[in-house]
Amino acid sequence: MDFKDRIASLPDATRIAVLSAWRGRARGAAVFSGVFLASLVITTVLAYGSGLMSAFLEEGTKGEEYDYRVEFHSVSNLRITDPIAMESLCDQIMEIDDALDCTITAGRQAAYGAGFFGDRFVHAQPLQLTTINGTDSNWENVDIMFPESEENGPPTNGFRPIRLIGDGGYDGELHARHSSRTISGEWPSSGAEAVTNRSVVIPAALAAAGSVQAGDTFTILNFTYAANTTDPCEGDNPIGVYEYLFNDRENDDHEYCRVTITLENLTVAAIYDDRTFSSPLISNQPVYMPWDLISLDDKSEIIAGDHAYLAVAMDRSALPTSSIAEAESQLRGWQSEIGGEYEVAGETVKLRAVDMVASVISFFTIILYFVQGFDYIIMIPIIVLSLAVLIYGLHLSLEQRRREVAINRVMGASSAGLSKMVLAEMGVFSVTAWLAGYLLAIAAIPFVLSATGFMEFRFDDMRPPPVLSTKAMIGTMVVTVGIALLFGRARTKAFLETEISEGVAKVAAKKEPRYWLHWIVFGLGLIALTDSVMEEWKMFADYNSGGGIIINAFADGLLAVFGPFLLWIGGALVLSRLGSRGPELMQYLLGRTPLLKDVKRGLSGSGSAEGVGRLALIIVLTLSIVTMAAVQGYTGTAVDEKTADQAVGADLKVVFASPVFESQAISMVTTAWDSGDSSHSATVSAATVLQYYVTLTDDEFVGAPVWIVTDEALDMLHWTAQALPGDDLNAAKADLRRIGTFTHGDEARWSLDVSTGNSYSFA
Repeated sequence: MDFKDRIASLPDATRIAVLSAWRGRARGAAVFSGVFLASLVITTVLAYGSGLMSAFLEEGTKGEEYDYRVEFHSVSNLRITDPIAMESLCDQIMEIDDALDCTITAGRQAAYGAGFFGDRFVHAQPLQLTTINGTDSNWENVDIMFPESEENGPPTNGFRPIRLIGDGGYDGELHARHSSRTISGEWPSSGAEAVTNRSVVIPAALAAAGSVQAGDTFTILNFTYAANTTDPCEGDNPIGVYEYLFNDRENDDHEYCRVTITLENLTVAAIYDDRTFSSPLISNQPVYMPWDLISLDDKSEIIAGDHAYLAVAMDRSALPTSSIAEAESQLRGWQSEIGGEYEVAGETVKLRAVDMVASVISFFTIILYFVQGFDYIIMIPIIVLSLAVLIYGLHLSLEQRRREVAINRVMGASSAGLSKMVLAEMGVFSVTAWLAGYLLAIAAIPFVLSATGFMEFRFDDMRPPPVLSTKAMIGTMVVTVGIALLFGRARTKAFLETEISEGVAKVAAKKEPRYWLHWIVFGLGLIALTDSVMEEWKMFADYNSGGGIIINAFADGLLAVFGPFLLWIGGALVLSRLGSRGPELMQYLLGRTPLLKDVKRGLSGSGSAEGVGRLALIIVLTLSIVTMAAVQGYTGTAVDEKTADQAVGADLKVVFASPVFESQAISMVTTAWDSGDSSHSATVSAATVLQYYVTLTDDEFVGAPVWIVTDEALDMLHWTAQALPGDDLNAAKADLRRIGTFTHGDEARWSLDVSTGNSYSFA
């Protein structure tokens, strides 16, 4: 039969295979369950990674308000200083597919693609806030500098940055991204409103330092920009001053000509959450102000000084999440579309687009690799066991076809025809099971990603199902369906090579399994379990000094790593062996009763022990997979709770920018809780824990962090056995009350040398 005839007969062959599979659905149940479970597990692992990438990308880019910073090309003279012409470039950029918003912005100078350690990257400076005065706020003895900028970016002069926003930043997608961080007041809803009200939006740290609230007024606000030339700082009446940036590297100092702009009668429209730092390519935690508050001449000078750029927002939902490479490829595609030459106001300009999201993806990719690596380590045993269930299910199902194949051979069926018949039926079962497992895994992943604990879900934050790449989908199908077809082909070939008399026989000659090996594996697992229990339980502390039954460190380490798997696999094999004795046990117990009297002869010598044994192994492995998943979920929740207890010591840690009374703190937290979407009421209690870093009075180079815990905090905090010395938690808390101090952790013990029993005096 040539290729065309095969294609023409494919619909009829498929229909016959489906009908045959449906008639033999009882014997195909094992194949379906094996392929279904393998497809479900493998797809879940892959889809979970894709879902994590999507969640990481969404959460990680919340601090990035812009996707691209579009600036003039560094090596080209194709540039302009006309503010109106530069703003009009946004109209052309918005014609690009997936472009959502665009506005002119001014802030940190362009670095022109310099690396993080390049000179130009270091020399690029932001617009610097220098002075604030206001009748509603107190700025006396308040330091408005921003030293954190040097810790989260290239060296600067430490001033709080200013960012000027065009009209496009007050509506559309950019308005949504800006306003999402607002914690007090409201982000202006239009550029005209922002200019009319002379609105500024300030970070929470600056508001706390000056006791500023939304609606307050700044009588004067001064900021400076770096001029394009030294002309403003020279001549008879200079309007600028020279400023120097001193770096640690030799001969790397830089001089700026700074020009001051003064704005009056500004209104604080909103205060935003400034705990998240964005890309160092733009200024971090700035004071936002409308671009149109400054004069046309100042705008031109700011553009000439490379402070101005176009902020572009793209449709982030269009980014592929199934693969890091595909997401980065999409970002590069957008970058090449945005960058290039543009015609504006009769002139040609050349722009370059600086990707703000790629660095975030690269950072979260590293984190994702660790998370996925940990997940894969946990999921590999489940995947292996699911494949084992698949193989045993295939074995059990195909064994039922042995006599059928032999009888068809007696009736004159050809080997090729029998092989096609079996493989067609296997193909229908396998493809159906793979598709069912794939769809169920994709549908279940949003629930998995919304899990907040063991069997606890947050359904108000459900994410859409992740999309797997075509390669991942085909790979899953090849692994599951391919194993089924290859195994079915091999078993069918073995049946065809078997003597007809042996194939028709009810009991086939089989090689006896190595049951002794099963018991050895199970025994080693029991030894590892016993050793672990004796090492942990206090009642065995006197036996081998609490070291368990394994003295050799190398052997103890091997059993600690592989012992659980040996116990798992060995236990499943032993239990399946016991399960295969089920018919014999039922015959022994109930053989003389009317219940089994009629089927006693069928049970005896039926040769079903091997099939029952395989079925028992499938059941045990399936139950173990479910049990392991449940234990992992519960253990993960317990680990998260212990980690929170160790890091915070309570359910919530709140750091106030200024001192407040305990009653005020409780009131604020209670109000915040009640304003949330939780349906549960909360009783809030508070305790103060002071944290210091102290050094020894006789050695200033030796120090340690110190926490001062009040008596009420001692009873309120969540103490664990790992946090306090000794094994008895209550006794440790009593010693803490009596003695007053204790050290925690090997680092403090080593640095302070507390093992010698010395006393210490801290400064």
